[in-house]
Amino acid sequence: MHSIEFIEETINKLTIDSFEQLKNIFIEKYISFSIIKKENVDKVIFSEKLCDYIEKLELKTGDDFDKCLNKYTNELISLVKKNIEDDSRAKRYFDLALNKADSENINLVELVDLTRIMLCLYSEIIKKKDMMINNFDLSIRNINLENILSKMNEEKVPEFDIGLFNVGSKKRFNTEAPYCFDTLFFMLITLFCYYLKDTEVKGV
Repeated sequence: MHSIEFIEETINKLTIDSFEQLKNIFIEKYISFSIIKKENVDKVIFSEKLCDYIEKLELKTGDDFDKCLNKYTNELISLVKKNIEDDSRAKRYFDLALNKADSENINLVELVDLTRIMLCLYSEIIKKKDMMINNFDLSIRNINLENILSKMNEEKVPEFDIGLFNVGSKKRFNTEAPYCFDTLFFMLITLFCYYLKDTEVKGV
């Protein structure tokens, strides 16, 4: 999927209120406009800025947008898989999402379905305070962006991996660098949360 196609399709489907909220979040945290005032940034200008951001990210990392989307789906899977009980409703939906992630060139519909499942599973994990889950609420109203981003900011990984032993811990995500995958991951999660709610996707 080309980044221009992805950005145009998602941004154009947002309501005016959602777009303004998304724009404010992105300008506060991820992107900046040096000449144009925030209130004058419309969907066209904003989309062009996001496409420019992704192009710079591709140049810096050497990954094209399809590779970035592949990393996005793998990161979502990694966030929830350790908390899913076997032989459960949660596991059945998790496996359904895995099948969508296996698509060689994942399309927007598959991305949206996968994201909805994973964010609802993650929301249930947050609700259960990191306990194992066997069931969950698949409704979009269950997705709370603030809670999800807050939890993601708290995620930790081992500082060092020495054979069978993990030593220390560090933040899983580092969004301080402007053009890195972690930052893009947070941006995509934010965008999909608004897109899901505005389009009321029923695709799973």
